[in-house]
Amino acid sequence: MFMKIVVGGHIGAGKTTFIKTLVGKDFAGTERRATDKVKEKTTVGMDVGNLLMSNINLSLIGLAGQSRFKELWRICAKGAKGYIFLFDSTQPKLWEGTKKQIEILLKGNPRPFILALNKRDLPDAISIEEGERIIREELKIEGYLSIVPTVALRKDSVIKALNLLILRLMGR
Repeated sequence: MFMKIVVGGHIGAGKTTFIKTLVGKDFAGTERRATDKVKEKTTVGMDVGNLLMSNINLSLIGLAGQSRFKELWRICAKGAKGYIFLFDSTQPKLWEGTKKQIEILLKGNPRPFILALNKRDLPDAISIEEGERIIREELKIEGYLSIVPTVALRKDSVIKALNLLILRLMGR
């Protein structure tokens, strides 16, 4: 069985790290020096990682967070079975970018999705409860399967998020 999963989120949310942690050496990234001040390096276009998990061949597509890539987002989303959208728990002021990405992708290819509050290991991360409140009340994002805490640097954390989505996609 083959499944394409798109990993989205605002710039600096941890999408590249999330995929690298999952797939290890089977990763093709496009990071370059960033022109903005959010982080030192940024994804140009997309990242790709492949993984065999529970007899499922997974293709993980990580999207660049900048809105100038929205046409590429639409192309990458074609054929996706589901989405994982990341939010940097230390940067809620950037979360609107993830909301816009969700709206664009679901309009063209509505599929099940989970939200991941990433960077939970950092001391300035907001609480999970506050993150859920912002998502629900301020951003008004609806239709997600679950909100999960993640640390993209930890394999157990990213596998847990991916497993949750896969189980939901398979009706479990």
